[in-house]
Amino acid sequence: MNLLEEALIKAANSDNKSDIATFYRTLLQSQVFLPPSTSFETENEQNHDFLVIQSKTRFCIPIFTTQESVADWSGNDLAVITKDFKALLWLIPDQCSLHLNPGQDIGKEFSFWEIEQLRKGEQAIDEIIEELDLEFLPDVNIRTAPELPATVMQRILGMLDAFEQIEEAYLTSVVPENQNVSESGSERLLLGLKSSRPLPEHFNAEVALIAKDQNISIDLAQDITLPLYRGLFDQVLPFYIRQRKLPRSKSNLLLRLKSFILRLVANGSRKVTD
Repeated sequence: MNLLEEALIKAANSDNKSDIATFYRTLLQSQVFLPPSTSFETENEQNHDFLVIQSKTRFCIPIFTTQESVADWSGNDLAVITKDFKALLWLIPDQCSLHLNPGQDIGKEFSFWEIEQLRKGEQAIDEIIEELDLEFLPDVNIRTAPELPATVMQRILGMLDAFEQIEEAYLTSVVPENQNVSESGSERLLLGLKSSRPLPEHFNAEVALIAKDQNISIDLAQDITLPLYRGLFDQVLPFYIRQRKLPRSKSNLLLRLKSFILRLVANGSRKVTD
């Protein structure tokens, strides 16, 4: 067992944020093992030497803490690729996640947002842990979000529209189990997002500014596909879905042209009648 595997196991069995931070720090300083791209049939347009698995519209790269783990996962002795994790972060195709030790008892999946943060290095570890909020979420009750004033919703909707990568947004309310909803400051709004790519840092500041101006508490779940948020939004309908403009087809153009001609004919007939 190497240092990375030890750190992963310890973090998975700990509620201590320092153990989580140690795992991320060790990961950034470690090498990981990957199966080669020729091992399985897969669409890999980026022509990387490592395996990229495609499942419908989702892409994922399996990585492992040890060389033996690759063989256990694949079922045969493959030629294993070794890469520095820090360097691998910059080779990952867009819209591709990482899965550490898939198929094993203890592993971890890294979201698009998490990968983007890890590219910044060790200085981003505290921000990642704060976003994941590992100690807060397991001990909360989920409630229907209270109706917000129209002015607040307009600001939130305007903010969401300004960031084109945001596809859907959800709003719910969380209350710590040991507190009553009537207690001042106990209820917090949780804004969950589905995005096509990571959001810039100043998005958090935009959310914080709205919360401060309206004197409300808003926690942010930038990627609700993370295992941490699983179940929190299952019964919540999105209050925001980005509208996509459909491309203008030739048939639509012909229909509009036909409608225009019919209006001209109708106008002409009215003039003759008059």
